[in-house]
Amino acid sequence: MDSEDSRAEYGVSVDKVMVPVRDGVRLATDIYRPAKDGRPVPGKFPAILLRTPYDRRSQRFVLEAEYFARRGYVVAVQDCRGRFESEGEFYLLANEGPDGYDTVEWTARQPWSNGSVGTMGTSYMAWVQTALAVLNPPHLKTMIVNQGATNAHDSSMRHGGAFEMRWMGWAFSGAASSKEAMADPRVAAAFSRVDIKEWLTRTPIKRGCSPLRLVPSYERWFFDLLTHGDYDGFWRRPCFAFDEYFNQHADVPVYYTGSWYDSSLAPQLRDTWVWLGESRVP
Repeated sequence: MDSEDSRAEYGVSVDKVMVPVRDGVRLATDIYRPAKDGRPVPGKFPAILLRTPYDRRSQRFVLEAEYFARRGYVVAVQDCRGRFESEGEFYLLANEGPDGYDTVEWTARQPWSNGSVGTMGTSYMAWVQTALAVLNPPHLKTMIVNQGATNAHDSSMRHGGAFEMRWMGWAFSGAASSKEAMADPRVAAAFSRVDIKEWLTRTPIKRGCSPLRLVPSYERWFFDLLTHGDYDGFWRRPCFAFDEYFNQHADVPVYYTGSWYDSSLAPQLRDTWVWLGESRVP
């Protein structure tokens, strides 16, 4: 049952748009707006942005967006670059900062927006929030970051520098739902037969020797993560090393949550404690 402070007051209308970003790529975005009798309610509302590589049309995102729209927010749910109906090529995390920044500012300019934009999301959808926040978009007002690390080399993608093999599974599953797989039944069939546990016994895996060769962009970022062992310029970029850029992070309230056994928890606690200006880590 809804509490007094969160009672649904509106219906929901949905607009499907393509949001342009700085390099001309357009990102598929569903806009959920408070409505009465099936029509958007006039006026300006605060907005919530959720960016995902997992298909913005999934029921989980629809339910979340409808919940907040019924309570007086406009909710923008967006496919990340190169995923599902968004244009461009997907490369893990590399473009999420600029794409997220541009989407925050696009959202703030819309006639239904009051200029205040918040973000929310878990795991990859937590990463994309901090990626845009270290670029400091002017209209970002708050963030809810659940299970998002602060340095990909230290935790999550590599752990103290050691590669986390779960990203092989992520590469295979991501490629299975890639545009290439959706466009070519032969590619889709190849990934439908993948047994990731069996592939883990074949290490060291080589370029061109797995189904990833059928989706070259996914093979490229997987091997980039796998072969860059040192903490060098590859990892020190804003898309991977948020803790190197905390001094330019948007100065907004952020609600951090995590899971006890999640690989990103320890550095998230450590680095956010330091970011908050404490002299020592508890």
